[in-house]
Amino acid sequence: MTALATTVAAFGALWFTGQTLRATNGQLGLQHQIAVTDRLQKAVEQLSAESVDTRLAGIYLLERLAKDSPPDHEPVFAILSAYVRTHTDLARCPRPESDPRTFRATPPAPDIQAVLTVIGRRESSRDLPYRIDLRNTCLAGADLARTNLTHVQLTGANLAEANLYGADLSLSFIMNADLTGASLIGTRAHHTVLVRADLSGADLSRADFKGAVLMEADLRNVRLAEATLNLANIGGADLRGADLGSADLTAVTTTSTTGVPLRYDDTTRWPPNYPQPPR
Repeated sequence: MTALATTVAAFGALWFTGQTLRATNGQLGLQHQIAVTDRLQKAVEQLSAESVDTRLAGIYLLERLAKDSPPDHEPVFAILSAYVRTHTDLARCPRPESDPRTFRATPPAPDIQAVLTVIGRRESSRDLPYRIDLRNTCLAGADLARTNLTHVQLTGANLAEANLYGADLSLSFIMNADLTGASLIGTRAHHTVLVRADLSGADLSRADFKGAVLMEADLRNVRLAEATLNLANIGGADLRGADLGSADLTAVTTTSTTGVPLRYDDTTRWPPNYPQPPR
């Protein structure tokens, strides 16, 4: 009986210790969540400040929070995406009046550029696809060089004169977007949807558009030196003045599912011995 009592007492002590540890861990978890909530609230309050320095502090505080607390990654970037959508006016976004070659866009405000930079260096493996929502935003003249913009919604956005050098746009939706005169040199855009996008005057040299959908896109005067378009769909695109002389057009599709004809003229440069598609 004494041995049994001792055993029961020992198990009782272990149970009590376990309960105490669970209670302590629960308390610590609660304290952590309260601290995270306080940081989130503080950062959001800073976003509405009049001082640009305070708004910048709030943006970088949100970035730190997303890194420190993976469960808060999605709400943080939902907030930052909404900030860009509500603080850029697409109706007032600068557009080329006639010749995109002479157009120069005004860069975004410092806080908008900061958000774009933060989005471009996020841990994208924590994203839910297409939850970074930058549709119908004014991003003309933005510096997006070497940014990670995979699975991003950019449909209807104005990216005229934007610097997308070496950026990764793979699997993004950029339909009906304005990329007039943008630099996409070395850009990676695997299976990106650019239906009816305006890329006139853009530089796509060494860009990789494998499997991209460029149906009915405006590709007038586009530079595609050493670009990859294999498995891409350019049906219905406007290629007048485009330079495809050294582009990889392996297995490219030139017919549109909507019946819009491919457009090109004598100024369009094709790769040597490439059979010109029907118009």
